[in-house]
Amino acid sequence: DILFWADSTLDKIEVVSLDDTGSFKRRVIIDTDLDHPRGLAINETLGFIYWTDTGLEPKIEKASFNGFNRETLKSTQVFLPGPITNWKKTGQIFWGEGHPNYRAIWQASSEGTDDSVLIPLTVGDLNHHVGGLTVLDNLLYWTDREEGGLYKIDLEESIGNANVDPVAEDLGYIRGVSAVDAGAPVVENNCHTNQGQCEDICVPNVDGSHTCLCQQNYQLVDDMCVEDYPLLMLLTNGSLVIGKEDPMSPFGDIIRLPIPARKLDIDMMEQKLYWISSEDGLIYRGDITTPNNNTTYIHEPVITCCYDNITDIAVDWWGRNLYWTDGAAG
Repeated sequence: DILFWADSTLDKIEVVSLDDTGSFKRRVIIDTDLDHPRGLAINETLGFIYWTDTGLEPKIEKASFNGFNRETLKSTQVFLPGPITNWKKTGQIFWGEGHPNYRAIWQASSEGTDDSVLIPLTVGDLNHHVGGLTVLDNLLYWTDREEGGLYKIDLEESIGNANVDPVAEDLGYIRGVSAVDAGAPVVENNCHTNQGQCEDICVPNVDGSHTCLCQQNYQLVDDMCVEDYPLLMLLTNGSLVIGKEDPMSPFGDIIRLPIPARKLDIDMMEQKLYWISSEDGLIYRGDITTPNNNTTYIHEPVITCCYDNITDIAVDWWGRNLYWTDGAAG
């Protein structure tokens, strides 16, 4: 089993493997041209994920489970798209438009064609705001964040302007809703047997095959997941070096080193940090690890010839060379 989610803070869509080991190996499958992704839905029969994007250029998009075959389905008459769902029977998608002036539930084919308003939600003094959407059998359910209600409509009768029926009201400030048919047959694919022989994550493809993905910071080499060089950004304020595994993330410093550095660079081949000391101007190096509270950070001088004259450094970690500039020598 796999689980997808959209992160509107870091602008990413990720997948995680829910295998029996409890390891929960995860990988980012889309992290470009995203601007506050909001709703997310999957159609395991067609092999696509669908999502809404509420950024400066709002749109509805889809992609294969592995993040490939990405396509924009709708980018006009989209203002503040929210939750999204799909009807397995027809492949149709439905999403809630949240802009105060255009609130409605829209519908379109699985390819984004034949789009139209299914249910207008700004009627008279009412201004409903969709919090969640789901389809069960032939019924579309949605929650109303403004009125605190759960409503439904029969999709097979919607062409004839079927009535909207309240299911429950006065529920308070509600959002998400999901419904499943526990008796529905499981959609079989290549990932059901031994996880498709994948080491980390198996995702089914549109054509019935499957793709093996490795967890983040690992890459697939000869059908095995081997560690890749992670993203790393180091920042210095002259007395402390702070490292982040994801430069865009506001959370989770993974390195905090008590180093008086004014300039620095990284040697990822040997996991070493090189810096120009803000105290004596010499070049030092040490491991890219945070020492325990009871230990001293171990480092050593590398270049001692140019006291307080070194202005910048650069590490060529493929060619194994260290370069620096000497302001006094010009």
